Amino acid sequence: MAPQAVSNTLSSLKAALLQRLEQLLPQANAFDVANSLWAAAKLGLRLSNGLKAALAQALQRIIPAANSQELANSLLACGTLGWSPGRRVLAAAVAAMQQRLASGGGVSQAIRNFLWGLAELQGQLEISLPAELPALLAAAAEWADSRWAQLSALDSADLCYNLARLGHRPGSAWIGSATESELEQLVLAAVDSMAADWEKGGRGGGLRFGDALTRQDFRVGSNQPAATAALEGRLLPLVCADIDLIAIDQLHPEKGTLPYLAGWANSLAAIGLRLSAQQLKAVCSCVSKHPKQLRPGDRSNLEKAFRTWAFQPGLALLGQLAGA
Repeated sequence: MAPQAVSNTLSSLKAALLQRLEQLLPQANAFDVANSLWAAAKLGLRLSNGLKAALAQALQRIIPAANSQELANSLLACGTLGWSPGRRVLAAAVAAMQQRLASGGGVSQAIRNFLWGLAELQGQLEISLPAELPALLAAAAEWADSRWAQLSALDSADLCYNLARLGHRPGSAWIGSATESELEQLVLAAVDSMAADWEKGGRGGGLRFGDALTRQDFRVGSNQPAATAALEGRLLPLVCADIDLIAIDQLHPEKGTLPYLAGWANSLAAIGLRLSAQQLKAVCSCVSKHPKQLRPGDRSNLEKAFRTWAFQPGLALLGQLAGA
């Protein structure tokens, strides 16, 4: 079979599967709904309006009986897809997860994935999250506090990171208070780890790391010389090299090109670093080529970075796209 025939066959199969899924959702249980949504997210499938409506109805129906893992898979998938099932569904999911925590039915992976999904929706779509959210965040922090000795480093880091993204600051009894010297050592260790594994997990970890530094109000400067040297001399060149590869279509970041570029621009500007004229031109070129892929959160990140850098061509481009 010729490659084009294979491609056509797979496209037809995908369309048929999505159509069949839409038909089956009204009878599907919580496990099947959550796993189907997660599979669609992992495969990068584009959901039709009809399927989105069917999924939103199915989620509203299954949430009361869903366990913490099913709730987490559903929200993780929504965050990955950049699709919100609606305020009512999110409110019901938040309330249900809080109930699972209160009854001892939460597990660390489910909680951190659930919070990650909510944080992604807030960041990508700039949606207004449910009024029930603060109570869930407080419950999640309390849940972690009571199990501190049992949590892995990944659980601890992800929980703290996503709580911060959603606007909740855990008490000092849980996360402690790092001194400037401790923070500098953490930065050095993180840069070493990411640089050594950049082509595998380091690239995505670097983007999250940059966002975490921004939320810590970290700034490069003479008061943190070692961390500043590591960020300027080792991390920034990796990011610039990635931008150069993206510009010649040799790199396609897992979470999308524009989210990757916008995320790095925002983080670098916030911590006091700057892209060169060459990289800034490349970023604007990518935005110009894919204007419809520019999400509200990405636009906001780019605008903040361009304003910090006083980069007028970038601001003018965003203004043109907003008026188009």
